[in-house]
Amino acid sequence: MELYLHSNNFTGGLDSIFAKQGEEYFILDLSDNMFAGPIDEDIGSLDRSIQKSLGKLPRLETLKLEKNGLIGKIPSELSNATWLKSIVLSNNNLTGGIPSSVINKEWRLEVFDVSHNMLTGEIPPHNATIPAASFEGNSGLCGSPLPPCNAA
Repeated sequence: MELYLHSNNFTGGLDSIFAKQGEEYFILDLSDNMFAGPIDEDIGSLDRSIQKSLGKLPRLETLKLEKNGLIGKIPSELSNATWLKSIVLSNNNLTGGIPSSVINKEWRLEVFDVSHNMLTGEIPPHNATIPAASFEGNSGLCGSPLPPCNAA
C-alpha cells in the first residue's frame, strides 16, 4: 500500500490510519508538511522527531520525510525496516550523527538523502553509492564522499 500525503501543509496529527493498515505500507511520503501532533499510539507521534516505531513497518521500502522541520536524531531503529531502500530526510533540523546501522545495510540503499540538516560527525562506512549532494548542507559532517575529517 502506498500513502502519499506530501505538500499538504499538515500541522496536526493523523488518525489511526497506521494502526489499521500501517504494516502494509511500502511507500510512506509525508514530505513537505509540518507534523506536530500524534499519529497513533501504535506508531508513536510525530512531535517533530522521527519516530523509532517507523522501523516496525516491515514492508516499508520508501520513507520520505523531507521538509517537515523535524528535530532530533535519526533513529537507528530505521534499520529494522528490512526492505527500506530509500530514505529521504533532507531539509529538516536533524542533529547528531548518522547511525551506521541505517546507512550500512546488508542490502544496498538506492537513495539516502540527509542534506540540509544540522548533522555532525563522520559519515559511517557504507556500501551504497551515495552522492556528496545527499550530505551537503550539514556543516558538521565529514568523511567520504565529503572532505575527510580533521585529525584531532
